[in-house]
Amino acid sequence: MVLPLVAAIPTAAWAQSPPGALPVSPAIAAAGAIAPLAPAASAQPQAVRHDGPVTVAGKTWRTVPYLTYGGTNYFGIWYLQQLLRAYGITSDWNGSRLTLPDFPRPVTAQVRLSGVTVPGVDTLWYQGQAYVDASALAAQVGGGVSDGGQAVSITLPVAQAEKVASQGTLTSGAAGPAGTVHAGVAPILPAPVHRDTAPTNPALSRRAAAVADPAPARHGATMVANPAEPRRAAAPHPATVPAPVDGFQPNGEVYVGGGLWRRVPVLYSGGTTFFGVWYFQQFLSAFGIHSNWDGSELAIDDLPLVTPHTAVQVNGGAAATTETVRFQGAVYVPAGVLADAGVPLTVEVTRDAGAGQPGAGPTGTGQDATGGQGVGSGADGTDGGAYGGSSENGAMSPRGVAGGGIAPWVTVHGRLVYDGPSYPLQQISVRDVQTHAHYYADIAQDGTFSLTLPPGDYEVFAGIAADDAIYLLQPFHVPSGAAGENLDVHLPALPAAGRVSGIHADVAAGDGQVRAMDLASVSDIFEHVYPAVSSTTGLTEQGRIQVTLYSSAQTYRQHFIQEGYSAEEADSLAENSVAAEEGTDQISVLMPEFSKADGLNVMAHELTHALVATVSRTIPSWANEGLAWEMGIAAELDGSVDPVLEGGIRWFNWSDTLTHQQSGDLKPLGQADALDATYNVELQDDWAMHQLIAQYGLPAVMRYVRALDHDPDAFSHTFGIPFDTFANRVQASIAQRAAQTDAGFTLRLAVAPNGPGMVVIATPQGRAYQLSGLTPGQSYDIVCHADGTVSAPGGIRVGAAGGMDAQDDMWFVMFQTNGSLPRQGFAIADAFGVPYVAEAVLYDASGQPAHAYPATALPGGLSVTSITPLR
Repeated sequence: MVLPLVAAIPTAAWAQSPPGALPVSPAIAAAGAIAPLAPAASAQPQAVRHDGPVTVAGKTWRTVPYLTYGGTNYFGIWYLQQLLRAYGITSDWNGSRLTLPDFPRPVTAQVRLSGVTVPGVDTLWYQGQAYVDASALAAQVGGGVSDGGQAVSITLPVAQAEKVASQGTLTSGAAGPAGTVHAGVAPILPAPVHRDTAPTNPALSRRAAAVADPAPARHGATMVANPAEPRRAAAPHPATVPAPVDGFQPNGEVYVGGGLWRRVPVLYSGGTTFFGVWYFQQFLSAFGIHSNWDGSELAIDDLPLVTPHTAVQVNGGAAATTETVRFQGAVYVPAGVLADAGVPLTVEVTRDAGAGQPGAGPTGTGQDATGGQGVGSGADGTDGGAYGGSSENGAMSPRGVAGGGIAPWVTVHGRLVYDGPSYPLQQISVRDVQTHAHYYADIAQDGTFSLTLPPGDYEVFAGIAADDAIYLLQPFHVPSGAAGENLDVHLPALPAAGRVSGIHADVAAGDGQVRAMDLASVSDIFEHVYPAVSSTTGLTEQGRIQVTLYSSAQTYRQHFIQEGYSAEEADSLAENSVAAEEGTDQISVLMPEFSKADGLNVMAHELTHALVATVSRTIPSWANEGLAWEMGIAAELDGSVDPVLEGGIRWFNWSDTLTHQQSGDLKPLGQADALDATYNVELQDDWAMHQLIAQYGLPAVMRYVRALDHDPDAFSHTFGIPFDTFANRVQASIAQRAAQTDAGFTLRLAVAPNGPGMVVIATPQGRAYQLSGLTPGQSYDIVCHADGTVSAPGGIRVGAAGGMDAQDDMWFVMFQTNGSLPRQGFAIADAFGVPYVAEAVLYDASGQPAHAYPATALPGGLSVTSITPLR
């Protein structure tokens, strides 16, 4: 028989810990995309429907159908799109993703005439430029605005404006950061957050499922984090009728301005798709718009009305055609239009005004005093949210200490809500979207739990049983300044048979020992990563993909024997791989290894292979594996824009390649066996693909992939250089980096309100230092020298410490805290001149490592916000 094309992930790719380092904990799983209901003996799930109004600015826009299901209220996405369209805002819905090109949002800005700040002039940011309140601006200088809808006439006497400014009668304001608009030049805003794909989750040790009365139907996990909706039903409701629930997607996506705003639950009923009311309220709130839901009616204070092709005339001059925005009784026009008309106007945008701005993200990035990139991680509009390092803090002081930007933590009270028969769980695992810090809570007998969390965006990752886990990946938000939050965690019914059907894949048991929780989790992972991998590569499946799970290496090996592989080939796959893609429609997964790996990375990797196989059967192994690794790492990051986290993940992988380059046994690009046991060849492939994408862009790479089967010179025709030239450049870059020596590094630590007052740093040379005097709410630059000495800023006491041993060129930053994980810390590598955070490590009460995973923050209140090499 003709053997199908197989692309397998070596086991070593996922068990990546350096010798002697703590192992990376079992990976992550995600709550998936749409999970249609399978036929079942039990009745189809029902929602409750009622019709109610949507009002805007006190006027009824339309009566729409609302559904209530699982404690959450929904209304139709089509109606939402029509509402936005009525206000001039376009959108697109593809079945799982709502996309808005942009949405006007308030920003904090200094508006100046002839250099003097004009008070009381609000500013919006839309389509890449600042819009100013023309009415308020005109009122300051004795002018006026005539608003005719499609024609706006503005009188701004320039001479009067300059006179007023020269007399100083306008309130002067302090200069903000760079970002001034001159004649339409766009201001500097925080960089957009692009959340491309799926999440990661340190999965706990594997646990055996103790499932009570598993249900035959499964319709997906849902997440309710809805402080706007009390747990008591609002009353009175209008007349209601039952409505069938045809499917559920706990992770629908909302994209604004090219970036992911948030994942949201989406309900399917009667051929219509429904969007969570509370999430729409949070979306409006992010853009400075208040709304109210009373259980039967959604009341919106106001919406910005975008009017295209408006003729704007300034001081009687020629009219400029542009978009205008009307909001809360004011007319907003682009600042550049006024500047072009001769008005001595500058607009300096300092930051977004709303909380959790889509596109703009938390607080963006700021260059620190050591040249490293610090990143704010909050999602509530505060200065870096939970942990410091935001641009608002500015550079560190000369003594290496900075304050501010670390918000008080919030207590979250949660409960479990089962969508079918219940099953016993012991813990809930929650992860911070940006830092990947994990928080664990014990579940009480009544199904409730409590967590104290920094403000920000989170995902409920897993419900943990005695010997297994059900992975959920359900999003929720913890607002800054809240006294407390309520959280409902919906748990899916487990499949009774050995199969789960999703939108794009069927996940089946390959033997009788595969667990129900594994089936549910892998299906969710696959459906979660599929939209991002497909949209990023521009590829789609040819038919439904079959994912088969195997509980042991023996049954996994037997599968390949039955498919016609030789015993030697089957042995190699069973010993060295986590999963294998076989052609365009088959993925096989070895669950004991999968449970130790990052499941999102693994599944995105194999899915990429399957999709690539639909357009190319001749793709070189280096390109096939390199592209799959890039998609897998994006899935593992799951929208985090923390450069310290991404750097740690990438350099942890690449250090293996550099080590073998240094030892002299690294083969040229494309000339090693993908399952070579000497080193992980695929990580070298990823290094090459990462460089190719960085230089030419992913669209060019995909053009190359599509051309391979019909163009023998596809590489040179696409990129303009022969492959051999590119391969030589890749090897030269690897050799150059491998020749670098370690110079030490500066580590910026941010201490949260509940954080430690003392840390211990163990060096690779066997020394240990105790650093005491840390203050909550402060960030500190700690210098770790290549000779194993440590320097700290003034006010921090540094003394000798014992009880920690050096481990294979690793630095460790550790501290003691309370609770069931009383010892926590970071393992930090400094290799080839690149320092990076390798793992966060949590120890149990017996002193044994309980969890180890990539992260830049710890639940005990310490985070790494930058790490930069010493020069």
